Amino acid sequence: MSIIDDLSLIYDVVVEFRARQYFHNGSYWVDCAHFTKAPTSLQHTLDEHARSRIEAADRQLVGQDELLEAAKSARDGGNSHRGVGLARRALKIESRSVGAGAVLSSCLRADGRPEQALRETEHLAFSSYGPLQTSRAAAFCDLEKYEVAKKVIAPVLARSRDCPEALAVVGRIKRARPELYPPQKGCRRSPSRARRRPLPSEPTMRPSRIDHRPRFGAARNDN
Repeated sequence: MSIIDDLSLIYDVVVEFRARQYFHNGSYWVDCAHFTKAPTSLQHTLDEHARSRIEAADRQLVGQDELLEAAKSARDGGNSHRGVGLARRALKIESRSVGAGAVLSSCLRADGRPEQALRETEHLAFSSYGPLQTSRAAAFCDLEKYEVAKKVIAPVLARSRDCPEALAVVGRIKRARPELYPPQKGCRRSPSRARRRPLPSEPTMRPSRIDHRPRFGAARNDN
């Protein structure tokens, strides 16, 4: 996927070419002055101009936080190639950044490179950061290493049982290797502790109450 395919990046980009200005409407380039579609032969040229401007803007990013935010934006916009480059730059600044590791793993997987995703985030394998471990577990699923994927995703589910991404990974494992998640038998009460209800034919015995209160006015026998 080219950098220009991340449409969120070019909505605010105005490209000037041969004394005319153009903007992108999400589908194609439009002449700013006449609001008409730019010629088909010019669309690719404008893409290249916009790409150059976006890449130049990315090169101006130097802080770890802004690189990470830009990497997340690229990932969410479907531009995994750009996300990989930005996440790598963020990791060069802070090698223990689990957020950058999660984005890098996700983008590499989206590019069809799960082995590289695992290799480049191996130094963060013992992190407890859920998004990173979920992405790594998914990468193991991509490689059909379901036993390892189950071990990686288990702590994530232990901390957050309702995490949709983690549950999606578990679903993949169950579909491919159902024996790794055998059905759990329901717990039954011990017969010794279970209270037996009387059968309909059995009389219900209730303890009689004895009134020990003194009765006044009763006949006295003084003999």
